[in-house]
Amino acid sequence: MDSMIGTPLEDFLRTRSWLKANQAALVAPAVEFHAAQHPELLDEGYLSPADWRHDHPIPLEQVTFSLRDAEPVPDHRYSAFRPLLPIGPDDRYHEAVDRHDKPQYWFNGASYRLLAVDGLSIEVGTAGYWDNFDFSQALAHEAADAFVSTGGISGAFRQDLGDPLDFPGRVCAIGFQILTVRKAPEGCTFLVHRRGEAVAAWANIATLVPAGEFQPSEDSPGAIEDDLDLWRCMMREYAEELLGFPEVARPDYDRDEPFRALQEARRESSIRPYFLKIGLDPLTWKALIQIVCVFDHQVFDRIFAGMVSANEEGLLEPPARLDEETVRRYLADPQFSAGATSTLALAWRFRAALGIEQS
Repeated sequence: MDSMIGTPLEDFLRTRSWLKANQAALVAPAVEFHAAQHPELLDEGYLSPADWRHDHPIPLEQVTFSLRDAEPVPDHRYSAFRPLLPIGPDDRYHEAVDRHDKPQYWFNGASYRLLAVDGLSIEVGTAGYWDNFDFSQALAHEAADAFVSTGGISGAFRQDLGDPLDFPGRVCAIGFQILTVRKAPEGCTFLVHRRGEAVAAWANIATLVPAGEFQPSEDSPGAIEDDLDLWRCMMREYAEELLGFPEVARPDYDRDEPFRALQEARRESSIRPYFLKIGLDPLTWKALIQIVCVFDHQVFDRIFAGMVSANEEGLLEPPARLDEETVRRYLADPQFSAGATSTLALAWRFRAALGIEQS
């Protein structure tokens, strides 16, 4: 990289600071941008082609994943962002962040990378977390830089990438958000998480919980193959985010707790996970799998008897009633993430089929 290309470090850090405090403010401008550029893709605030959408919730077991090798992304696909990096030796966004503004929780674990969606069949490859960060969060950084200057979110990097559905042309990691519903005779409740400053992306916002990266429990080839199972990833996030468990490499899902109890309750239909859809965040173009997981109250209370009020990423709010007034309040909250908003709105649309209607 030419060391003279770039922006002053203080400008780079100023944009980083603004982004960490205000990323949620970029969601509405991103939706407006895509309403003009890709109106056919917008659905509940997310980018989803018509053949990715469903008119009812899908039992999670009907969704399948397959793994194949993926070609590396050509270096030129990243070049339009380089003028926004601080002047110096770094030629990737994660390198500049690592050198100048490293988050507390920051590591390059293997993640599954979206390659294709065909109905309920999803094809993935693998990539490092930073490979996706160099695209998704670089898009957010560019949007922040543009928004402060012009009020828009588009810049040379987004324009050069062009098509958000061009998955060979960039690394697109897959996240998930779960609307966790406790179903009881007196009504349903759900859980919300307020993220703090320690996270690598989407700081200072509210999300559904758990939420996380679709990734294996470790980087080994065996784990990458064995953990290509969304339910396993969900269980690990329930253990970490609701119970405060440390990350565990290749747990025994049939013997170790709380995995054994979650597995057993799902087999007995006391836990019912549903796939709503997969879509792309309009700001970062990262893929998100939107899920509802309905727990019978006795099972929820037993498995999460030791539920924490805070975890490494932020604070858990008290359970919220799943009723029209509360749903409307969260959907109007500017600090509620785009993924949480889209998932909650879609789940509320499907509430009868999910069995979570108000009593």
